Amino acid sequence: MSIKGIFFEQSSLIRPMEQKFIIKFLLKFAINQVRIDSEYFREIFELYRYAHEQDLLATNGIVTNATFINIVNTAARIGEFKWAEIFINENLGKLESDNRHEFEALGRGFLAFNKKEHSIVIDCIGELIFKDILYQLLAKSLSLQSYFELFLKDDSYFNLVKAYALAFEKYVSRNLKIGKKKSTSYLYFIRFVRNLAVIVYNKELTNTKRKLLLDELSNKFEIVERSWLRLKIEGK
Repeated sequence: MSIKGIFFEQSSLIRPMEQKFIIKFLLKFAINQVRIDSEYFREIFELYRYAHEQDLLATNGIVTNATFINIVNTAARIGEFKWAEIFINENLGKLESDNRHEFEALGRGFLAFNKKEHSIVIDCIGELIFKDILYQLLAKSLSLQSYFELFLKDDSYFNLVKAYALAFEKYVSRNLKIGKKKSTSYLYFIRFVRNLAVIVYNKELTNTKRKLLLDELSNKFEIVERSWLRLKIEGK
């Protein structure tokens, strides 16, 4: 039996504060592993679901913005759409932020993206402005991914992909509040998406080119959305 399984089985013998500590430890491990194996998203979801069911998420009645977005994003990635909708409705009022509508929109943007409703993503988050740079980066990344997905179905979106990528690149490059490591990971991502769009638009995505791109991707350890990029290179 896995450590997670043992924990779930024996949880009734563990005090809530200790359960929170164990869940935090297990989540940290699973999040590190998901960079290598996307199957760990299911493990992350099960930990979050357990914490939600046992009322371990809130502190003094407050659920952090980060926890809210991480849970919705994780549920959406593995297709737990109905569960995520219920979670949003049950926890929106518990958010710590005064601008809850923005976090609701971002959460619903993740749901729409994973449902392949990419135009809805743009409608949900295209004009959002977050005070916290982390969420601004998440929103812009999701928008760029959505424009790219729309481009794959209709190449008239090609110029929109390039324009949005350029604007996003300038935002990251000029914002001194973004740390160097995070800035590098997002710049790699933006440039990779833009270059892939050019290759696809010019009908140059041969098997040889795919291999070269996959090799390049495997060498960029800091890049965000690695799993999604791999799927797009493979034509999935």
